[in-house]
This record gives sequence, C-alpha cells and structure tokens, in this order.
Amino acid sequence: MILWRQPIADELCLAPQPSEQQLSIVSFSERRVRGSSFPVLIVLMGLQLMLRAATSLRGAAKSIEISEEIYRGRLLAGPCHNTVRNHLLRIGLYELNRAKAKLTDWVWIVDHTIQVGHQLCMVVLGIPLSEFQQLRRPLQCTDMQVLEMLPMEKSNGEIMGGHFTDLASRYGHPMAVVSDEGSDISGGFNVLCLGEHAPVRCIDIVHKISRLIKKILERQEKWGEYRKQSCATGNRLRQSKLGHLPPPKPKTKARHMNLGPEIQWGVGILLLRDGIAKNLNYDDEQRQKLLDSTAAIPGGVKNTVFCGVGIC
Repeated sequence: MILWRQPIADELCLAPQPSEQQLSIVSFSERRVRGSSFPVLIVLMGLQLMLRAATSLRGAAKSIEISEEIYRGRLLAGPCHNTVRNHLLRIGLYELNRAKAKLTDWVWIVDHTIQVGHQLCMVVLGIPLSEFQQLRRPLQCTDMQVLEMLPMEKSNGEIMGGHFTDLASRYGHPMAVVSDEGSDISGGFNVLCLGEHAPVRCIDIVHKISRLIKKILERQEKWGEYRKQSCATGNRLRQSKLGHLPPPKPKTKARHMNLGPEIQWGVGILLLRDGIAKNLNYDDEQRQKLLDSTAAIPGGVKNTVFCGVGIC
C-alpha cells in the first residue's frame, strides 16, 4: 500500500500550491479534540459512521483504520470502539445541556421508553413550528432538538404535569404536543392546560391506527380464535417435520402495532397448503401424505386469517 502511494506523493511535489480552503482542511485534520489524542477529523469520521451509516462501534473504529491506510498510505492505530462511544456520549451530553431558545411556537413530541427494571425514561423532542413548515420532506430525527431526557421510577399525571410545567417555564409554552395519549402523559398535559396557554394535543398516527385496529378486532370472534389456534399450533409443530414453520410469538407490549408477522404467517401457511394441493409433480399418494403432515396446523386458519388480512 505504501509503494502504491509513493508515485502519487512524487507527483504532488510538482503540483500547484494548495488553496486557502485546502490549507484550512489540512489544519482542521491536524487539530486535536480537547481531552483526546485524535484529530477532529478522525473523531468526526467515527461519529458520522455511527449516526449516518448505522455502523457499529467496532465497525466505525475499524473503518477509520482502513480509511487512513487507503488515503494516507500508512497504518494508523485508530480509536478503539470505547473511544468512539465516549465521544458520542460527549456530543449527547452537550445536546442535552446546551442553551435552547425560549419560543412560543414549539411543537413537542413526548414519549416514554420501554421500562427497564424499575426505571423508564421520559423523552421530549421539540421543533419550532416555523422550521417544520419550511421542510419539504418528512420529519427526521436530525430536525429535532432534545428538550428533556429524564429517567424516572414512577409516572402519573401529577408528576408529568410538574415536568411539563418546568419545561414550559424554561423553553416557552408549546403550540402543539404530539404523544401516544397515555394516561400519565394525558394527565400531565391536563395540568399544563390549566394555564392560559393550552397547546393543541395530537395523537401520533401509529398509535391512532393501533387503537382503531384493537377496537375492531375486539369485536371479532374469529380473530380471537385465530390467535388461540396459532399458539396451539406452535406446540404441535415443535420437534416435528414442520418445526421450521412455527407461528411468530405474540408481542407482550404494543401487540396491536405488531400484527403483521402473525397475519403473514397465516397467509404463508395457506399458500403452502394450496401449493401442495396444486403441484402436479406429486402423485395422489404423495400429495395426501404432505397434506396430512400439515394437519397439525389448525383448519380454522383459513377462515380466521382473512379476518386479519381484511383489516391490516
């Protein structure tokens, strides 16, 4: 690799002098990050690989080494994955603590993370309405500002109301709030709306559709029977010739937001049975033997699965 780069280095000796912009890039690549032995350019590369390319920590660290080897023609002991993670945490801490404008047209997006142990985390993202209206594309995470990230062990309307009131005093009352309309979040906004500035409250479309699907399926007896038979099918297929065709395990949380795999499994089983029945490569005896092997799959699937397909 070094021999491959040497002719290029010789040609550069005869090249024109670099421009001011090129010189600024060189100085930028040589400046060190405070508290680190690596240049700013190396740290930025690791962060961009993580945030924009969805690269893992170890993948980002290794990519930096490979890039340096290719473009500089030398091996570099690049940052380890812990260094990349520490810089990412430093950027996140800065985003949480940096000063943000106090505005009257904030749009908040509020939600809780999934509870881990005894704690869950409240996250409040915000974007000024004037900035949102200028977007010519769907909203992205990079458009938002992190207004609050607060771990808590207990959440109810009174506690959430106190946090929302504190946020409003620091950043200004929001013009609109988007949430899943959970009982604790709704109770908190009821406290916030007691003042003069009552924000417009919106439920996000994913939870709205999930609630509508739940309301429809609760009245469908066939859907309940389909889920019951699907669970029973998993036990029948275990350690059998069709053990590779188990139904997906139902979700314990956000169940009606994850119905796709359950319905797709039922449709796939119907297509499998129809394919066996219509395959001309099988004689009658082989076809009947294969169909009998799928007998562990409940016959009620055919009627009940289309209940879900018609909805989702």
